[in-house]
Amino acid sequence: MNLELITAILFYLIIGFIIYKNRASVKIVDKIFFVYKWKKGVEYIRKLAHPEWFWKIVSTISIPICLFFIIFAMHTLITSSVTMLQTPNPTPTVGILLPGFQVPGTNLRLPFWYGIISIVVLAVVHEGSHGIIASVEKIKLKTAGAGLMLFLPVAFVEPEFNSFIEANVLSRIRMLCAGSFANFVTAFLCILLIGSVITPWVSKGIEYTKVEIVDVTSGGPASLSGMTGNTIIVSFNNETITNLTTFYEELLEVAPGDNVTITTQNNSYVLATTPNPDNESIAYLGILTEQEWDFKPELKNEYPDFILNIPLILIQLLMWVGNLNFAVGVFNLFPLWITDGGKIMIDLLSIIIRKRSILALVVNLLFTFSLFLLLFNMFGPYFL
Repeated sequence: MNLELITAILFYLIIGFIIYKNRASVKIVDKIFFVYKWKKGVEYIRKLAHPEWFWKIVSTISIPICLFFIIFAMHTLITSSVTMLQTPNPTPTVGILLPGFQVPGTNLRLPFWYGIISIVVLAVVHEGSHGIIASVEKIKLKTAGAGLMLFLPVAFVEPEFNSFIEANVLSRIRMLCAGSFANFVTAFLCILLIGSVITPWVSKGIEYTKVEIVDVTSGGPASLSGMTGNTIIVSFNNETITNLTTFYEELLEVAPGDNVTITTQNNSYVLATTPNPDNESIAYLGILTEQEWDFKPELKNEYPDFILNIPLILIQLLMWVGNLNFAVGVFNLFPLWITDGGKIMIDLLSIIIRKRSILALVVNLLFTFSLFLLLFNMFGPYFL
């Protein structure tokens, strides 16, 4: 029984029922958006926009950070494009990540519920921040609301067009930067929670049991000795191994070119180490390892498995929430016609280029180049 698939179907059935029941208030936009406008949402956003001095400071700080990530996004895709052209059989560096699906060209799969929750969080945080800063900058909001883009949850705030256009450039840039900056802050908070709160607490209740060799590098010392993946390390140079810390401490005692003996649950192997490709002073084995662990017996005797696994589920959820907030925050700053980054670049360039025809030409050239970079990183490897 595929519980994830069943609950996903139930989720969309419930959403479909809600849309049907409120069909008088739901509008279809561009044939792909199901939009429910919630006018009271504007009132809540206005309440959150206090104290205004605090949000002014935050939104001003967001500007240089977002400008950095605009440059970072462009630099990353330019660099990856050059690398793909120089690499035999390259793989895509940009992909569409959908809940329940695998990313094309990778082994990465986003679990459905982690994906849905992450998208809801990043959408609410992103659009809510736009609304808060709009209120602070006296840009009038028409409505706020939620909906679906095909089958993905979305949230939105809708500023009045004339109010947005008539606002000064700095006010518009503050508002536009607010969404991605809020995503970055959310990602940072997720990392902080995982690293400083949940992981230290969980680590007190677990014990390391085994070190697994997940895979071996083709042509590396381990591969040449006949070693294969999916096996457990029992000892390294006669030292019993139960955790990665001990394993790497022992490995650091070995010089490149030395012979080492690794005993696994299946066999014993003698390897002639080579210099590590990343640091030639360190011995290299050519293996990919993973730490195996279990809950301490006293905890297993006291609590059922589903209780013990709650913190682990929370860690995985926060990792996805953090990663997606960061990824979407950066992508939203990539200079395209439809992104906040594109609108920010238009406002910034308008300060330098006063003639509208020249501004339009420069902006379209920039956006076209950005679109080419994005498409090349998504589909280029299939044609190289």
